[in-house]
Amino acid sequence: MIRALVTGATGFIGSSVTRLLLKQGYQVRVLVRPDSDQRAIAGLDVQRVVGDLRDIESLHAAVQGCDQVYHVAALYT
Repeated sequence: MIRALVTGATGFIGSSVTRLLLKQGYQVRVLVRPDSDQRAIAGLDVQRVVGDLRDIESLHAAVQGCDQVYHVAALYT
């Protein structure tokens, strides 16, 4: 089974990518910030890793053991 990390999974595109990967049988891990609104991925069978792309340690933890990375996170200002 393929294990994939999705960044930006709490957003519109990221949650769609996450749902598609789950539908295709992937094990999905998502990197979420501590203050992220997680309603877009509520009820999904994903492994959540709390962290931030700007924190290299949390990024290393999130990617550990993954076969693929789908980077769809963005910074909106």
